Amino acid sequence: MFCKGGLKSPLMIIKAHFSLEGMMKLSWNSFFPEISFDYFCDSILGERMIHGVSSLKRIDSILPWNRLNAILSGGMLSFPRVRLSKNGLVLPESQYCVEEIRRRERTYYIDPAKLHNQMVDGSVLVIDSIHELDDNINAIAGLFTTLFQEKVQINCYVGGENSAGFDLHWDDHDVIILQLHGSKEWEIRGCARKYPMFKDIDSNLEAPDQIFWEGTLSEGEVLYIPKGWWHKAYASSNLTCHLTIGVAQRTGFDYLTHILDLCKGFESIRAPVPKLSGNKFNEVDYRNHLKEILVRALDQVGVEDFWNHQESMINTRYKYSFPFSLKSTTLSLNTKVALSFVHRPRLVVKENIYFAVFEKTWNFDIVTLNLFKLLWEFPQGVDISNLVDSVAIEEKDVIELLEDMILNGLLVCC
Repeated sequence: MFCKGGLKSPLMIIKAHFSLEGMMKLSWNSFFPEISFDYFCDSILGERMIHGVSSLKRIDSILPWNRLNAILSGGMLSFPRVRLSKNGLVLPESQYCVEEIRRRERTYYIDPAKLHNQMVDGSVLVIDSIHELDDNINAIAGLFTTLFQEKVQINCYVGGENSAGFDLHWDDHDVIILQLHGSKEWEIRGCARKYPMFKDIDSNLEAPDQIFWEGTLSEGEVLYIPKGWWHKAYASSNLTCHLTIGVAQRTGFDYLTHILDLCKGFESIRAPVPKLSGNKFNEVDYRNHLKEILVRALDQVGVEDFWNHQESMINTRYKYSFPFSLKSTTLSLNTKVALSFVHRPRLVVKENIYFAVFEKTWNFDIVTLNLFKLLWEFPQGVDISNLVDSVAIEEKDVIELLEDMILNGLLVCC
């Protein structure tokens, strides 16, 4: 039932119903109700910033203060994943953390009193990848990962009155900002270097003089800032909290890096560059040989192959399925199952069904299509009885398929 292969057939877009805990269902228009996602991709992405008002209700319930406190006190965070920043500088952990030496590691935990004093003095609390720690924010990450089919990371920024964590700067990825509590003043400029990269050959240190947009971002409002656009922000209320949804789009450099990785299969690529061969070495022949290998690799590995490989590498927070994953419990029709990954990879349909996750491509019989449609549409889970009714397959065969998917980490029992 499972095999590896390539995705070279039409893809099927299935709308997944992502939802926040006890709240409305999520979609692109929850964040930008006036703009379709297709229009955003065609006319805005990477080209200009936008400011809007989300249609999300009870915006402060996405990450209430008591849940933020629980995350901080859960003992799961230490420097540098959680850190303080002030005017563009990361404060040394000794200024707000307590050192604990264990048998195998040295760990720094946040000291509440020191944290309070530093934040009163204008520092901003940063929590990286907060979507891995909270179900609501993880649902948002799942939505944007599914929309863009790119790696998404959501960070959280908390500050007091007039706090400013960063000076004027740019990011090497696209950013969507959602203001959860309080308000912030923003200044956004354009880009000085189009599509700058991390570890670029140009340091890109000079910001443009012209201010593209400046204003207040209040609760429930959103900003989109393209990769490379300079910006800064500071708190304009007594207490402020916002999320940054970072979307790291893959580039031509990533494609070429993938090609070069595949070229490692050639012995001459793995061999040292000749320098001790004396008169035997002909540089022109050597360069032509390398060029021939690169051209051959480019001809054999198209952009679609690259996308298929890269999409299989996208990781979101996984779910787990004890005791079912140890085969100690038998599935029943009343059992509810769900996909173990939060985002929805492209579902490709031709003679079989394909999708790429966990660093490989999975292949299923076309007769199971309706079963996968249900799993894709309802991330919260589907009763096995409904899955059995959706396909023209014997009940025992459906149960066997689902058990195999659990053992392979693709499904969990809810």
